[in-house]
Amino acid sequence: TENEIDRFVQSPPFRKRERLVSRLENEARLRDEGPAVSKFRQLSVVDRWIYEALETEIALEFPDNTLKEVVEFIAQQHNIPIQINWPALTEANVDVESRISLVVSGVTLNSALSLILENVNGTKLDFYIDNGILSITTHEKMHDSPRLRFYDLSGGIVNLAEAVQAYVNNFEMQEPGTITQLVSLGDCLAIETNFSMHKKIEEFIGGTMQVAAAREAAGKEPPVVPESQPVPPRHLPPPAPPAPPAPPVQPVGAASSRQADADAQSDPVKLSPKIEAFRKLDDMERKVYAALEKSFELECKDINLDEFAEYLGKVASIPVRIDAVSLSHEGRKASDIKVSYTGRSILSNSLDIMFHTAITKVELDYYVDRGVLFIARSRRHPERERHYDLSGKYGAMPLSQQVKEYLKSIDYEENSQMVSKGNDRYVIIAPLNILDKLDVFLTNVLDDASSEK
Repeated sequence: TENEIDRFVQSPPFRKRERLVSRLENEARLRDEGPAVSKFRQLSVVDRWIYEALETEIALEFPDNTLKEVVEFIAQQHNIPIQINWPALTEANVDVESRISLVVSGVTLNSALSLILENVNGTKLDFYIDNGILSITTHEKMHDSPRLRFYDLSGGIVNLAEAVQAYVNNFEMQEPGTITQLVSLGDCLAIETNFSMHKKIEEFIGGTMQVAAAREAAGKEPPVVPESQPVPPRHLPPPAPPAPPAPPVQPVGAASSRQADADAQSDPVKLSPKIEAFRKLDDMERKVYAALEKSFELECKDINLDEFAEYLGKVASIPVRIDAVSLSHEGRKASDIKVSYTGRSILSNSLDIMFHTAITKVELDYYVDRGVLFIARSRRHPERERHYDLSGKYGAMPLSQQVKEYLKSIDYEENSQMVSKGNDRYVIIAPLNILDKLDVFLTNVLDDASSEK
């Protein structure tokens, strides 16, 4: 029966085999193609090995370990050299005994390491790869010690080098001195800047190439990036207004769960993989977004936010984390926030009801980042960049103009953070709550166009 098939697909042996196949396919791709960075940078043998390890899908379980134990385990498990800048960490009140709590699976080592270092004793740490070593230091120290690197951008995307220069100039105009030196050698750029900026450049180029590959696979014309234009300085936007309140649900019962048949639901969906019509999702992001559009029955009574995150992760089979940094801005802790909810609905709708009403007594929100669902304090979301393909016909007004008008309608300064890459392709830099609102807007545009047809 369908129920028996569903139970089999959800069973641990099947899911374990599914994860194993996915991991082996990813490892085979890395062996054949190499890490993404190798497509535009010449890497040493050891650097290449480290980047390959960072793209490997892993599972980690650190219930309560020291930072030193976590780093040593990762270094031994993946056979990569890791160095910690202890003087810089000590200055920021982080020592070898600083505690790490993280249980995550189905994410890359790069994502897991970013999650581990996001908040250690209230301090944001970061990492970079240089001279065959993965170095961990404070976020502030990432902006020291400029390093010269060469980027080969002859990958088939016309004017990509000019687009990278425009992207780099955007940061230089905001923070003069970020770029120590930039020399154009045709399709090759020599850029001297700090390690933090080099990571941003790598993400920008990698994201551009990923979108180009997706367009080529879909049979679209290869992207052509226009020659660079002066980029105005970017300013932080005002916080987004909170979502309108939804009717509260009376809490009853104790903690338990039951997944309903997703295909049988007809409730509106806040966000679905339809967004792939406009931007590329990796497998981990797709899994989280797919869970957000499924219907679940949630039953929990008076449990703290930490327990709820663990409970939700088990129910929806996705990684769920608490953004402790956003809570700490107002002196809050996840253990102090109580959650009670009983209801069966689309997961995104259930979270909206819980987080935008008096149920939690604290206005919360959620966002998706690096294939993880984060629960955060409303209006305290980190800033990211996303690559959008805004081509196609959706009404009389060009889609890119519709996006600008929408961002203006929510009082966001769209002119300072939308960077055109040609062929109706854009990089949009904003807090994740703004980007999530934009994703919802785009899926609504797609639904409206489908209804008209």
